[in-house]
Amino acid sequence: MPDAESTRKRSRSPSDTEQQKHHKRPNTGAASSANSTGPVSQSSTADITMADPSSSALSAANANDTNSSTPNSNRNDVKKDADAQATVGENKSSATTSGEPSTSTSAPPPPSGNIHMRCLIVTQDASIIIGKGGTHVNEIREKSGARVMVSESIPGNPERILNVSGPLDAVSKAFGLIVRRINDEPFDVPSVPGSRAVTIKFMIPNSRMGSVIGKQGSKIKEIQDASGARLNASEGMLPGSTERVLSVAGVADAIHIATYYIGNILLEAQERMPSFNNSSYRPGNPRATGRPMGGPGGSSYMPSAAPYHPGGSSYAPHNPPQQLQTQQIYIPNDLVGCIIGKGGSKINEIRHMSASQIKIMEPGATGVGMNGAPAGGEGERLVVITGQPANIQMAVQLLYHFSVNMASILKAQKANAFKADLKGKGKRKAEEMDVDDVEQEVEGSSLKRKKNKQRVLLLSSRGITHRMRHLMSDLEALLPQVKKDSKLDSKSQLHLLPELADLNNCNNTLYFEARRHEDLYMWAAKTPNGPSIKLHVQNVHTMDELKMTGNCLKGSRGLLSFDAAFEETEWGRLTKEVFTQIFGVPSTARRAKPFIDHILTFSIVDSKIWFRNFQILEKDPLQPNGPPQTTLVEIGPRFVMTPIRIFEGAFGGATVFSNPEFISPAAVRQAFKREKGGRYNERKDAEEEMKRRKETRRLEENELSVAKVFG
Repeated sequence: MPDAESTRKRSRSPSDTEQQKHHKRPNTGAASSANSTGPVSQSSTADITMADPSSSALSAANANDTNSSTPNSNRNDVKKDADAQATVGENKSSATTSGEPSTSTSAPPPPSGNIHMRCLIVTQDASIIIGKGGTHVNEIREKSGARVMVSESIPGNPERILNVSGPLDAVSKAFGLIVRRINDEPFDVPSVPGSRAVTIKFMIPNSRMGSVIGKQGSKIKEIQDASGARLNASEGMLPGSTERVLSVAGVADAIHIATYYIGNILLEAQERMPSFNNSSYRPGNPRATGRPMGGPGGSSYMPSAAPYHPGGSSYAPHNPPQQLQTQQIYIPNDLVGCIIGKGGSKINEIRHMSASQIKIMEPGATGVGMNGAPAGGEGERLVVITGQPANIQMAVQLLYHFSVNMASILKAQKANAFKADLKGKGKRKAEEMDVDDVEQEVEGSSLKRKKNKQRVLLLSSRGITHRMRHLMSDLEALLPQVKKDSKLDSKSQLHLLPELADLNNCNNTLYFEARRHEDLYMWAAKTPNGPSIKLHVQNVHTMDELKMTGNCLKGSRGLLSFDAAFEETEWGRLTKEVFTQIFGVPSTARRAKPFIDHILTFSIVDSKIWFRNFQILEKDPLQPNGPPQTTLVEIGPRFVMTPIRIFEGAFGGATVFSNPEFISPAAVRQAFKREKGGRYNERKDAEEEMKRRKETRRLEENELSVAKVFG
């Protein structure tokens, strides 16, 4: 008899010969009679023991059935080992509803030749696999030679665990038979293209999943090409453990071959790295365990009491777990966000690695110290860890190391920010715009950082007149934070304006839209998220046109004065806030002068907004030597704005406010035309009436008229 170890390696190592290609999709379980003397696979020969000759015929039949459905079986050496077969008898009378395996009369096989594979199945499929009185599961055990177990059903959980252990050939064949039983297909007929595909969710240790996937998915692709099944590996581990789900979908033959390849890879990985710690899973009652519903398949999981060892065949799914303990620790508030991570990624990673429950309490929650007094200090957050003692210790170590690393990183970032603030150099970032002033303490020194930065993009459409262009020039002179851009070609592409503002690093936009070379509309918008206000501009008078006596310094900061009527309506308050951010000159504007010598006033009269610009004089010009007296002298420009609509977004979106009193200029002109047409019609009607009256007043000629007498 050849050496058991070398024979097992040859049986489960795929060869590159044409014989392997011939057995790529073999039959999955042709039933053999008790008197048949077919070939026996080498892996089965290596893992069984000698028995009495009377049972050799039954053993040969079982081995023949297994060999016919296993890829890469060496059929040339079968007759040499046929006399050395042993019987693997099972007691068929002990079938229960939970699918407990029948007892074996032969000696246990060596652990190095066995594999234990676990998968998740729904309760409905588990009932089909077990059958009435365990008939189906016993039939699968007989034909495959593997040990098949199904965990008990737990109320409230839709999934159960299927455990299959034994030689690799027997385990792979057992999964093929299980798929046939689920699809209600005969065991001795190969799968046809019309067979229904079944998905098997294998639970693979995370340390072994890389070997199954291979470099850039090479192993999974090789298994898919060889078996015809579809494989998909989950990205994250099951909650609270170190196992991941490998979904294998296909017909019975495809599942059989894919399982063989997966088991072959797991055995090779076990030889390379035999010792590792793995926390396995079994379905638990979410109400009993207190764990929230989640994870694959919509069920919750709790780690098993015994770790998973792929080299052995023993499995105890119902061992009682150890008693859980609770420990309280405290972490600084500054590190809570770093520990939680984006979307809870960091804290979930620590939970998976430690297999414990970690809950970060709300600010202000305190624990109880040794003497019963409240524990924890100011600026600290309570963290409650629940789990087994070893898992709690691991979670504390992970939190401690992560906190130390993040504290050093934050300290370095604060030091670099402090140095940059002292230098006062560096380009301003876009994310610092439109933020209130913040006072921050860095290393004991109070440093006030200005972050109220408003920039306004000023542009117009094509078709503006000289008066409109001069108005834009006056606003550019009054507002040093304005950046002027070229004209927008199309009036229907207002959605491009937020992108233009972003390219120019602006968070406000003033857009003047001209219609028919006589109507002017102004858009005041906050970009890129809105809101935006559309106004109709009338009665425009520029500074050059007015020639007022007032004057102010170019680039100086102006005060903003709003009428009390702005606070009476919702649209007025919103308009006031938008105008404050657009017309208010920030102190950090590059072209701004450190002087305040004029005031911009906004007043609401007749549902219209009146804009004026005044110079602030501390003395009366007529009395230069008189006492100080603050007076206002108009500078210009001046114009009137009628609000039309307020939109939720920038230059579009849902309508927040619509002015019911607004009448478009085109409608006004049309009314004037109708009025002129009415006067014309009245004049024509009067002429017709006059003609009619003349006809009625005309007298008839008598017989003594001049025309008749002297005619």
